[in-house]
Amino acid sequence: MKNLKIKLAGGIILFILLIITPLLVFATNEKLQIICINENAQTEYIVYVQDMADKNFKYAVSNDVNSNELNLNFINAVEDDEGNKVALIDNGKYEQLKNGDIYLWVKDGDTKVLTAEKLNLTDSFEKSKMSEVENTTKRIETKVIEIEEKNEEVNEDGVKVTIKTGGLEIADSKDATYYFERTKLPAEKYSTLMELAEKINTQYEDMQMYERIEISKEFYNLYTELIQKAKWTEVQDMKIPQPNDAQDGDQYVVFLKKVDADGEETLDAKLLTSARRDEEEKEPERTETVVTKETAKLPITYDSIALIVIFAVIIIALILVFIRMKKLNKNSGND
Repeated sequence: MKNLKIKLAGGIILFILLIITPLLVFATNEKLQIICINENAQTEYIVYVQDMADKNFKYAVSNDVNSNELNLNFINAVEDDEGNKVALIDNGKYEQLKNGDIYLWVKDGDTKVLTAEKLNLTDSFEKSKMSEVENTTKRIETKVIEIEEKNEEVNEDGVKVTIKTGGLEIADSKDATYYFERTKLPAEKYSTLMELAEKINTQYEDMQMYERIEISKEFYNLYTELIQKAKWTEVQDMKIPQPNDAQDGDQYVVFLKKVDADGEETLDAKLLTSARRDEEEKEPERTETVVTKETAKLPITYDSIALIVIFAVIIIALILVFIRMKKLNKNSGND
């Protein structure tokens, strides 16, 4: 009877652990996004705490999950390059703590935000990967074209239809070999990639850094997974035609691979949407044109916005100078 009770108690404890363990795993870093920077043999981590980017919080780190908060060294949050408040684990602090689990405490005034939150540094996102996401669609230069070849068909009504097909032309170095894989949507995972790309394209500049890291990480992981298993077809005459049967609104994910003369590979992606229209109508013949447009360039970054703002300031300054000169000329004329 005693052994039965022990086995029953053991079974209950095991059942509870099986329920709790996934919760503990999934709870890790739910409110954190971490950027890792490796430069010049130095490693540092920038920790973004959800909803704390504009708050002057204090934070502390330790290897001891049971640390008494009174004994912790709380320091002020620092600013990243865009003015977001972050917790920084610089190279010196990382070297002190790297041989054990690292825990984070965060306080906003007297309010406890995080208490002994274990940092999952293996789930951090490298800054170089974030840059890779931001440069996706820009690494291999292309332009949208109309393929000159005409494909003549006769439809079910006996009408002769000439189809002009749109497509992409590689506008990059000609001293390289190019390959592509074209996937029509909807398609599992590729559709999600397109949705993420469009979200980055339209909303990225308005996102806080926490959200940017979150969506960049999701896009990068999915993009890397899909492009690594691409089945490549060599590009002929630097052109990638769109299928003749493409209809208005059809969407495609096109993966590109460039292999230069030294064997170095460059990977990229293009996100395209078809537009089909009747160019002219006459019996018994009709011409249809299938054109292609690039729907998402990743992403709109603050670099381009900064240039626009600077340009606008210069224009306004020139206008003010012009008005001032006109007034001075007018006054001197009156004299």
